[in-house]
Amino acid sequence: MTLAETDLRRETDDALVSRFAQSLVKANRITQGALERARRVANESNDKLELALTRLGILSERELAEAMAEFLRLPVLSPSDYPTTPILKDHLTARFLRETRVIPIRDEVRVWKLLAPMERIELSTLGF
Repeated sequence: MTLAETDLRRETDDALVSRFAQSLVKANRITQGALERARRVANESNDKLELALTRLGILSERELAEAMAEFLRLPVLSPSDYPTTPILKDHLTARFLRETRVIPIRDEVRVWKLLAPMERIELSTLGF
């Protein structure tokens, strides 16, 4: 079981993002000043910290993905990991996928959250 599946279940989203942000500073991926700037911008624009980090150019999307993957102990998916045809299209609408920012990768109950891995969604909302 990965860190994302155990310890992180007990954390609030805010605490998780805060811990992730501090891991970026500790790993020298960003400075404390850059983190504070991104937090300020995120709060002012009502955006997520992760989005502010990339919008401000503090981290590239790839750097952010790699840092999140390392923090959550999950792999970064490559293009070949994505399905060639829609998965669970009879169960999940395009609107639902956009709003929850999930992409089903395999035809099984576990749904991989790729676009916003720092947020959680209950599988019960998927109807499984």
